[in-house]
Amino acid sequence: MSHRNTILIISEYSDISTRKVFDYLNHLSSINVKIITPHEKVFIETIRVSVNRKKILLKCNNDVINFDNIRSVWYRRGFISSVPFPYDTIHKLEKQINTFLSTEWEKITSFLLSISQLEPGIFLLGSFEHERHCNKLINLHIASSIGLTIPETFITSDRLSLLNFSDDYELLATKPVSNVPIFSLGMKIYSGGGTNVLTKSDIKDLPQQFFPVLVQEYIDKLYEIRVLFLKGDLYAMAIFSQGNERTKIDYRNYDIDEPNRLTPIELPQSIQVKIREFMNKLSLNFGSIDLIYSKEGKYVFLEVNPSGQFDWLSFNCNYNLEKRIAKILLNET
Repeated sequence: MSHRNTILIISEYSDISTRKVFDYLNHLSSINVKIITPHEKVFIETIRVSVNRKKILLKCNNDVINFDNIRSVWYRRGFISSVPFPYDTIHKLEKQINTFLSTEWEKITSFLLSISQLEPGIFLLGSFEHERHCNKLINLHIASSIGLTIPETFITSDRLSLLNFSDDYELLATKPVSNVPIFSLGMKIYSGGGTNVLTKSDIKDLPQQFFPVLVQEYIDKLYEIRVLFLKGDLYAMAIFSQGNERTKIDYRNYDIDEPNRLTPIELPQSIQVKIREFMNKLSLNFGSIDLIYSKEGKYVFLEVNPSGQFDWLSFNCNYNLEKRIAKILLNET
């Protein structure tokens, strides 16, 4: 496999972790490293698939990327951008053509990002498909099925049903089923919250029927936990968010003036085994997992992000994860 002398990284332009891994790769080896972000337009020079021959050549920033030379692929974040679509118009038919072409491009790039799973000799870290189709509800079901504790979870579009569910709990937590929404209007950007508390009073103010919402029992916690799963290894950090009213519900409501205390921790072996089993069922070798440690002494699984941020975990816990990732990309075949 000596001819496989290229590492391909799909990421976002501003991702700090990607740049750190890139620097380590350049420091540790003279191997070629290609980074594709949504800022670059990718041209398809050749995709040839037949019984006896396969050839994939891409062109990005005048560099040719030959998949025969790729040793490993890290799907970090982002996507592959195409050449401009032919129409820039509000005309109804032309908009539909652009929509069709967008679907065509999505299928092509999905193939390109999946080929490393299909082609012997290429190692893939991360997963484009899981990033695109990560389902919080499916993940909760899988976590529960292997014995991880999860919050009692309920989805409804009916006020009476929600009131009945709330009878069993003093407080409820609510969050998006997908990702935190971000909207833009003109020069302004609006971001939805992460996790919020829902009271009976809030529920009573709702109409009888509404768009389905996800609610969970609110669990009092001693601290929150961020875990990076990296090819079977677990790197965990405790986030002491409960002493600050701003971060008490969700540590992502960062308080820059009074930041939470962060410290490395080691999870019990029983929890580590279950997390590995969970990630194996999802066929994931990389991902950020959120847990909480409750006042009752239970480790509670919340969710997994197939390409979650880990730079702060690496820095605050001195895990040097970027170097570990670089070594994996260099040494795996």
